[in-house]
Amino acid sequence: MPRGADHPTVAIAMATHEPDRELLARQVDSIRAQTHEDWVCVVSDDASGPAGVKAIEEVLEGDERFVFSRSPERLGFYRNFERALGLLPEGPELVALADQDDVWHPDKLAALVAGLGGADLVHSDARIVGRDGTVISPTYWTGRKPNDGDLAALLIANTVTGAASLFRRDLLLRALPFPELPGSPYHDQWLAAVALARGEIAYLDRPLYDYVQHEAAVLGHVGDGPGKASGESAAAAFGGGSDPARGAMAVGAEVTVPRGVRWRQAYEDETRRVVLTAEALASRCEPLPDPTRRQQLARVLNLERSPAAMAWLTTRALRHAHGRTETAGAERTLLAGLLWHLTHPRR
Repeated sequence: MPRGADHPTVAIAMATHEPDRELLARQVDSIRAQTHEDWVCVVSDDASGPAGVKAIEEVLEGDERFVFSRSPERLGFYRNFERALGLLPEGPELVALADQDDVWHPDKLAALVAGLGGADLVHSDARIVGRDGTVISPTYWTGRKPNDGDLAALLIANTVTGAASLFRRDLLLRALPFPELPGSPYHDQWLAAVALARGEIAYLDRPLYDYVQHEAAVLGHVGDGPGKASGESAAAAFGGGSDPARGAMAVGAEVTVPRGVRWRQAYEDETRRVVLTAEALASRCEPLPDPTRRQQLARVLNLERSPAAMAWLTTRALRHAHGRTETAGAERTLLAGLLWHLTHPRR
């Protein structure tokens, strides 16, 4: 395709770590098969061992559109995606993110480029499949719904999956470097928050890639839980999530993990992370151009110090206790953390 406003070059940032060679090869082949042919891809590997590096090099061999760079130390996926974004070449004005084990539909990039419009970021639905391609769900949204522009809800529980996204390069001027955050921060939640704070997020209501479920996935899509696409694990501490790394915080572990321990963990890893993300967003993006989002951000910023903000969160938790929402009940975890904080003031 010719270059130009209708066919811009897209810089793809892919993060890898000890990839499954077969799944990586399928993902790379699906990128090569894109109908939007004007792209480059930076692959940032998170200190894989010799076998993993060999697999990556073999899969990418002979294709100069892929640039491979290996981190000398283990970063974790949050920092590895930050590294990948920092390695993107100058020139491309649009950026897409890629996981190592998805399968992109041929028109994924073309549809996202066309769907961006005047927004700062666009994302799509995903089809959930097994390793053999068997369709588990035709949509990601089995128990939640996409965010319709509520910045507070996005900070509480992200619905913008990095692998489903494409955004304008200038968003990185505010997003990089990623902020230091406790718990399990997610790159896609931070990028989406920056995009929504300064502009708009568009959504394409159709799946543009297959999200492959397999035994080695970092996070999986499980029923109504936030899963990988949520960009957060806030609900996991009280049974609303599916993050296996936080299994000790699940409701099923209540017999062995005292409530006070779980509530303290909720505060330190979840409530604090949400508040600190809001603080980082305010420092990078204020003044927010939209007055409604300024108010939404202020409520999250004041969670730890304002009775009115806590009452607002309580109202949200009660209102969303039942039904299909964008937060999957993550407000409950934040409230538990706040209650622990109020009963255990810092000395």
